[in-house]
Amino acid sequence: MSDIATVTDGLTDDELVNTYNGAPAIFLDILRNESKDILLVKDQVAGYVETVDLPEGQSLVIFRDQTEILADRISLLTSNALMGFALVFLLLVITLDFKLAFWVAMGIPISFLGGFLIFGSVGVSLNMVTLFALIVVIGIVVDDAIVVGENIYAEQQAGFKGPRAAFEGVKNIFAPVLVGVLTTMAAFAPLLFQTGTFAEITRPIPIAVISILFVSLIEAMLILPSHLSHEKRWSRGALRSFQVKVSRALDSFAVGPLQRLIIKSSEFRYVTLAAAVGFIFIAFSLVGAGFVRVVFFPNIEGTEISANLAMPEGAPFDATAAAMEQMETALNKVAADIKAETGEDVIRAVAITTGAKFSQASGPGAVSSNSLASHLGQFTVELVPTDARSVSSREISRRWQQEVGSVPGAETLTFAATIGPSSVDVGYELSHADQAELQKAASDLADKLSAIDGVSQIDAGLDLGKRQFEFHMKPAGLAAGLRPQDLARQLRQAYFGEEVQRIQRGRDEIKVFVRYPRDARRDLSALANLRIRLPNGDGVPLDHVASVTEGRSPTSIERVNGRRILTVTADVDESVTTPNVVNDIIQSDILPAVMENHPGLRWQLEGGSREQREDFAALARGFMLALLVIYALVATQLKSYLQPVIIIVSIPIGIAGAILGHKVLGYDLSFISMFGIVALSGVVVNASVVLVDRYNIELKDPDTSPLDAAVRATLRRFRPIALTTLTTALGLLPIISETSPQAQFLIPMAVSLATGLLVSSALMLFVLPAIVLIVEDIRKLVGAAPPEAAVETE
Repeated sequence: MSDIATVTDGLTDDELVNTYNGAPAIFLDILRNESKDILLVKDQVAGYVETVDLPEGQSLVIFRDQTEILADRISLLTSNALMGFALVFLLLVITLDFKLAFWVAMGIPISFLGGFLIFGSVGVSLNMVTLFALIVVIGIVVDDAIVVGENIYAEQQAGFKGPRAAFEGVKNIFAPVLVGVLTTMAAFAPLLFQTGTFAEITRPIPIAVISILFVSLIEAMLILPSHLSHEKRWSRGALRSFQVKVSRALDSFAVGPLQRLIIKSSEFRYVTLAAAVGFIFIAFSLVGAGFVRVVFFPNIEGTEISANLAMPEGAPFDATAAAMEQMETALNKVAADIKAETGEDVIRAVAITTGAKFSQASGPGAVSSNSLASHLGQFTVELVPTDARSVSSREISRRWQQEVGSVPGAETLTFAATIGPSSVDVGYELSHADQAELQKAASDLADKLSAIDGVSQIDAGLDLGKRQFEFHMKPAGLAAGLRPQDLARQLRQAYFGEEVQRIQRGRDEIKVFVRYPRDARRDLSALANLRIRLPNGDGVPLDHVASVTEGRSPTSIERVNGRRILTVTADVDESVTTPNVVNDIIQSDILPAVMENHPGLRWQLEGGSREQREDFAALARGFMLALLVIYALVATQLKSYLQPVIIIVSIPIGIAGAILGHKVLGYDLSFISMFGIVALSGVVVNASVVLVDRYNIELKDPDTSPLDAAVRATLRRFRPIALTTLTTALGLLPIISETSPQAQFLIPMAVSLATGLLVSSALMLFVLPAIVLIVEDIRKLVGAAPPEAAVETE
C-alpha cells in the first residue's frame, strides 16, 4: 500500500481550535441533574480538580463558574431578607406593645417555614427567585397579624377577658382580613399562568407568596390569638415610655394636621378627585413622553463578555482564524489601556474557539445553542468580579468593539456584555413574492436602521449561502453511458474519500478512507483534470463529460405561506435609547417608506420586540383577570356593587405611584416592573377595604352625617393602614437600596410594590373619603338609600 499511497494514521481533520489564555485547551461542560443541589455539585467538582494528577505542562481549571454568581446572589438576598425582617420588627416594637410586636414578628418565620413545606412539595426549590419572593412578602405577611392583634387588644380594653377577648377580636375582623389576604393572593395568582421565558423564571414568586400568605392567614387566625389571650403587657421602662410617646405623636398627628386635611379634602371633594385624576394623568404621561423609559428587560451587569464571529458560509478556516487573531489583539490592547488608566486587571481568563460556536445559558432568558463550522468563531472573556473593577462590562465591550473595527469579510460580528435574554432587541420579518425585491427591501431597511442613534450590529439577513460547484452532464458523457449518480459518487470519493475498511484497535474502531492528497483536494486547477471512469473502464478528464459552474447553496430557506422571508435584526444601546423608541421610529417613519419603494412587501415583528408584545399582552390579560377576582371578593364582603369600584380607584393611583417611584429612583419600567404592578393591585386595595368597611359602620348611626362618617373612619383606620403600609415598604427597602449588580434583576419589582403602595395608601386617605362623599351626593340626587354596613369590625 505504501508504494502507491501515503498512509496517515491520525485523527479526523476537523478544523476546530480551542485556546484558554493562549494555550491549547479542551472545554468540558458540567451540567447538574435537576434533582441535585448545584452548590453541592460545584463543591464536588472543585474537590476533584484539586486532587487530579495530570502530566507536566497540563492543568485543569474551572472556567465560567456560574455557581459563584448564584452563591453571591443567595448571600445578598439572604442578608437583605434579614435586614428587612429587622426593620419590620423595629417598626413593630416602637409602635406596638413588645408582646404584640414579638408575636406578630414571629408570624414571619412561622409562615415561611409553613410556606417552604407547601411550595417545596410542588417542586419549587429555594433559589434566588424564591428568596426574592420571601423579601417581597416579609412586610405583607404581618399585615393580617397586625390587624388581628390590634383588634384583640381593643376588645381587651373594651372589657373582654382572656380567650373571650381573643375570640371576639378574631370574629369581628375575620371577614375583612380574609378578603384582604385573598385579594393579595388573587393579584399574584395570574402570574402563575404567564407564558414565555421570563414567566418560567419568575413563576416561583407567586407560588411562594401564595403559599406563605395561606400559612400566615392560619397563623393569624388560630395561633396568634392564643398568644395574645393573656392581658399582661411586656413593654417596660424606657421602651414603654418611648412607645407611649410614639403613640401620642401618631394620635396628635391624626387628630391634628391629618384630620384638618381630610376635612378640607372632603369639603372640596370634587377638587380632590380632579387632583387625583391629574396625578394619574401626569404619571402616565411620564411614560408616554419618554421621561420614564420602557424596556423589556433591565440591563444586568455581567461578569463575562462574549463575542461571536460568522464569516460567509464556507469561508476557509484560515480566514476565520485570521479574523479571530485580529479580535484577540484588540482585546489585549483594551485590557492594557484600562490597566494603564485605572491600574486594574479586568480580565480573569479568555477562552477562544475557532471553527465552532458553543454557548450555555448564563442568565434569565438565555438560550443554549451549539454549532460546528469552519466559518464560526467565539470569544468568552471572563472578567474579575464587579467589586474588583471600576469599569463596567458594557464599557469594556464597547471599547473592544471599537478597537476591533471592521473585520474583513465578516458576515456578522456581535458582542454581548449583560446577562439576560439572547433574543435581538429589534427584529422585523419581511416577506415578498419576489426574492430579488425582498433582498432589496431588507438592504433598504438595514441601511435606514444604521442612521438611528444607538442602533448597532445590524443584520439584513442576506445570507447568500455557501459557495459551491454545480456539475451538469454533457452529451458526450451521457453517450458514453455515464450517469449523474456515477459522476457524483466519483467526485465524493476523490474529495471526501471512500471508506474501504474498518479496523478494531482496542476499544476504538478505526475507519480507513482512500482519497486524493490534501494539496490536490485544495487546488481548484486540478478539478478540471480529474479523471472520471467510464462504464467501459476507460478514464477521461472531467471537463470532457461535464460542465462546471460556480453557484451558491443557501444554508436555509424560510417561507411563510409560500413566500420567502428575511429577518432584519439589530441591537440597541439602552444608554442612548430603548428598543420601544426605535420600533416607534421604524414603524412610523421607516417602514412606510420602505413599503412604498417595494410594493407587495409585508412585515411583522420578530425577536425581542415580538416577545415583548406577546408577554405584555399575556400580562395585561392576567391583570384584568386579577381585577375581576378582586372586585368579586370585595363586593362579596361589602355587599355592594358600587363600593368595590370606589376601592379599585386605589389601583391606578398605586400604578401612578409605581411609575413615579421608577422615575425618582432612576429605574426603567420593565417586564419585571409590570410583574410588581400586577401584584400591587391586590395589596393596595387592602387599606381601602378596611377604610370603606369602617365608613359603613360609622354611617349606621342615624345622627352621623356622611362627612363625619368619612372623617371618623379615616382617622380610626389611619394607624393600621400606616403600620401595614410601612411594614411592607420597610421589608422591601433593603433590596431597593442594594447597589450590587447581582440584585438589579429583581429591584424593579420591589420598586413597583413599595412606591406604589406608599403613594396609594397616602393619597387614598384623602381621595377615598372624597369619592365616597361624591357617591353620596349622587345618591341624594337620584334618591337612593345609603349602603348597609357589611361587617361590624369592632
